[in-house]
Amino acid sequence: GPDPSSKAPKGGHLIAHARTGPTDWHLFNDFRVSRSSASEAVHFDKVWRTPCVMYYERVGLEGVVPIPAYVSPITEEAFFTPNAYGRDPHAKNFGFVPLERGQIPGSGSSVAIDAEFVSLGAEETEIRSDGTRVIVNPAHFSLGRVSVLHALDPNGATAPNTGTAFVDDFIVTPDPISDYLTQFSGIEAQDLDPRTSTKHINSLKAVYLKLRLLLDRGVVFLGHGLKKDFRIINIFVPPEQVIDTVELFSIQRQRKISLRFLAAILLDLDVQIETHDSIEDARTAWLLYQKYLELQAHGTFQETLQRIYHIGRLHNWKFEAGHMHDLYLELHRTQTPTETEEGVYYDPAMPDKGESSETRAEGEGEKVGEVNLQQTVFSG
Repeated sequence: GPDPSSKAPKGGHLIAHARTGPTDWHLFNDFRVSRSSASEAVHFDKVWRTPCVMYYERVGLEGVVPIPAYVSPITEEAFFTPNAYGRDPHAKNFGFVPLERGQIPGSGSSVAIDAEFVSLGAEETEIRSDGTRVIVNPAHFSLGRVSVLHALDPNGATAPNTGTAFVDDFIVTPDPISDYLTQFSGIEAQDLDPRTSTKHINSLKAVYLKLRLLLDRGVVFLGHGLKKDFRIINIFVPPEQVIDTVELFSIQRQRKISLRFLAAILLDLDVQIETHDSIEDARTAWLLYQKYLELQAHGTFQETLQRIYHIGRLHNWKFEAGHMHDLYLELHRTQTPTETEEGVYYDPAMPDKGESSETRAEGEGEKVGEVNLQQTVFSG
């Protein structure tokens, strides 16, 4: 077969083997964790697999040697360290209001977040003799832009700066970019070029430190489709610190609803008209969460969600630009859909196209535009 090193990212990347039991080993490879073995853990190859750290621990030390409390090395300086590319967030209107000292959100606060990404390499596939399609090399993505907005304070209340962005960083990567995915990301080549960019460009490390500081301070992250965003950023956020509107507005074993469709039918907003904008998407997710709380408070959330799915099927989950108000009016009609024996929601006041409930098989890849995120490798 081909030399595995020929397809490896430039400079390679780190993996870790850890013994998790008397005879159990696990391989940690970025966000993927899989079972391993002792023989695989100690197998090295000078061409493509060389050891850099070997860590041993004497058996029986648990409870004998005191372990000091963890103190994060990341401080508030993550937000105030001079920009590596000479960008002064106060000197120009970059579309966000930078934080001042003492303003960093803390435990109980929530922020709205959205990320866009670029492609470092398209998916490579081959067709086997039996006609099956096999992925030889998965797609490789890198973080292109991150926007973070103020949402709620620790008391769960809005503030004067709610909805205002305090981070809007475009990430410069040293790796060659094969596709800026402008249709889905809104990012163009000149945006990430330090010589031509008019954006607030930054390094991946600097952006990561900001987000990690917010995470360590107990901030709750709110957005739409955050699972994929966190994978791209390469950061783990505990479930209790995540509010994802793609999950809030979903029915089990049925399709996930796009941000654009939810914004149209619930908020009467037409977003993502030509391309994506991470500040707009983060703010829209925040408004959807507000709508979710409102519907829950009135006891009408489940009824509204069933009606959204019914209307979505009727329109094949699409609408023309400028016609979002038609969906909004359709949702607010007085008739309530009912469930038939076949599990299809039917509204006598609407013509039904006879479409059955849409389901998504377990393990099916998520899609952003036309980009399949089922098997990907992320830079970082």
